[in-house]
Amino acid sequence: MFLTRVYLDKLCRDFQKDMGDVYRLHQRVMSAFDEKLPAEERVLFRVEEPKDSPPFMLVQAHTAPDWGKWSQDYILPTHLCPPTVLENPAIKEFEPTLREGPYVFRLRANPVADNSGKRRGLIREDKQREWLEHKGELHGFTPLRYYVYDEGFKRGYRGRRQMTFVSVVYEGVLRVDNLDMMREAVCNGVGRSRAFGFGLLSLRPMGGQL
Repeated sequence: MFLTRVYLDKLCRDFQKDMGDVYRLHQRVMSAFDEKLPAEERVLFRVEEPKDSPPFMLVQAHTAPDWGKWSQDYILPTHLCPPTVLENPAIKEFEPTLREGPYVFRLRANPVADNSGKRRGLIREDKQREWLEHKGELHGFTPLRYYVYDEGFKRGYRGRRQMTFVSVVYEGVLRVDNLDMMREAVCNGVGRSRAFGFGLLSLRPMGGQL
């Protein structure tokens, strides 16, 4: 698998437009890959906008992306990135190596309930917590202590069709209980709407680096 961290130029007009339209953002990410990806491929990504540093995107896939396909004014020059950054984008190849026990985690998710075939976004925090705990049962982990950050709604436009997603960031500590199930969650994501910037589960061992 390949994990990329790419710092983005927040002054770029295309970046600003993408951040207001999750479908445009999806198209942007996929433009770094070949048009014909393997059927089992799952491209996951998450944009982070820290208060004290430039925005960046994490992109995870089984296939290596080609960042040369992106407009270079979209990508922040390395010398404008935080001083610890030696190259931008930075890409590494890895295989998820997990052990049972506690991990610090971060997840942006689209928590929904399926009622009679219709999806309904969960906007109450208690329901958002129930959603994560249920996903833990399905994916081999137990949330131990964590915060829930409700980001409101993210929207996308595909032609005349508007798409709306509840966006929630979960961050805290979980316990890995089943290695195979958890590895599947790391590789393929958690929850719905994974093509639109949701579902990428970031883990680090307690005391390690996320």
